[in-house]
Amino acid sequence: MQPAPKNSASAADATDDEASAAGRADAFASDARRGWAAWAALLVFVAVVLAAVPERSGVTNVYRDALRHSRCGADLYGTSGHGFLYLPASVSLYWPLLLTPAVLGEIAWRCFTVGTFAWGTWRFSRLAAEHHGRPVFAILSVVGAILAMPGARNGQTTLPMAGLLMIAVVEAAGGRDLRAGLAAVGSLLLKPLSIPAMLLLGACRPRTIPVMAAGTAVLLAAPYLVADRGWIDRQYTGFWHVLELSERLSNDPWATLPGVAAVWGMPLPSTIRHGLSLTAAAITLAGCLVARRSVRPAEAATTIYSLTMLWIMLFSPRTENNTYACVAPTLGLAIATGLHGVGPAGIGRSKPRAWLSILAAAAIIGSYELGKAIAPNVTPVWLAPVACLFVMLDAWRGVFFRRRTDAYHRSG
Repeated sequence: MQPAPKNSASAADATDDEASAAGRADAFASDARRGWAAWAALLVFVAVVLAAVPERSGVTNVYRDALRHSRCGADLYGTSGHGFLYLPASVSLYWPLLLTPAVLGEIAWRCFTVGTFAWGTWRFSRLAAEHHGRPVFAILSVVGAILAMPGARNGQTTLPMAGLLMIAVVEAAGGRDLRAGLAAVGSLLLKPLSIPAMLLLGACRPRTIPVMAAGTAVLLAAPYLVADRGWIDRQYTGFWHVLELSERLSNDPWATLPGVAAVWGMPLPSTIRHGLSLTAAAITLAGCLVARRSVRPAEAATTIYSLTMLWIMLFSPRTENNTYACVAPTLGLAIATGLHGVGPAGIGRSKPRAWLSILAAAAIIGSYELGKAIAPNVTPVWLAPVACLFVMLDAWRGVFFRRRTDAYHRSG
């Protein structure tokens, strides 16, 4: 019997490669459809709730009032430390809320906030898929849509801020420093909570610093081009006063680790709070730098986002239960890794880890109700930070796990 010709074997190999590529493309397409369906379902749900109960529109009345105040020359900031807490330039984003009928403006605003978060999750998932070797958008979207539900219903800017920060780390991983810096500046326009993330991004990717510095300068100067200088000066004075009040209010019942101590009757002195926060910030920076230098850009980017957002959630002076939607991508990746592992060999597959991550997500989304049921006499802001602490420990374990899987990728 004559051996098969070499060209026949090559043709068979090419056919197998084409079939494998087609199967991979089908898997990614199916995953994308399921993921976008989750976000569409969230938007439909929120739209129905807004149409049925329009008076429960969340915080959008604060944004709408700020826009109206800016138009008539009234002050944006109060003296209580509550209400409008954003940069003066941020009012330029709120014009959809003036659409009529009012419910149309509310829905348009949710399309922007949820859509930006969903797009950031999409970009983030595509980057993470390079590491996992399989699509993860559907898992990240289901977790993200569930955790984003309270913030989407309230119309908060936390969601688009997180979406732009995800885009920033993705662009930085691809070496697109201009886009990364602009996305980070956009997150600042949405919410000052992004400032620590911008600092960590600059430390890990110094080439983004000039872009972020120039963009921030434009952001701060732009209001002077369209409004009276005296009025703008007064608004910046009010903004800094709000930041000062945030520190004074940090022992109030917020969903942070110091907040947990406070609601359980053990309020921390300011020196201890500051020491814990700065120590955690230094450890977070070290972890981000280790990830950047020891693993591939895709894994480094997802690690930097995860460690940064976890630190912000646990130590920011004004974290609320629904702010924890920012850690949805981290939880989604933990669940995906626990269920499937990394790469064809499934390195890191662990059903207990997947289930613990699912329980952490459930604790965060049900933090108010579960916290009230477990401890009726304690302000229910403690469960989300406790669950997030587990997520943080798991993320730190992942820093060292990624170093091992990166060695696997280099040897493969």
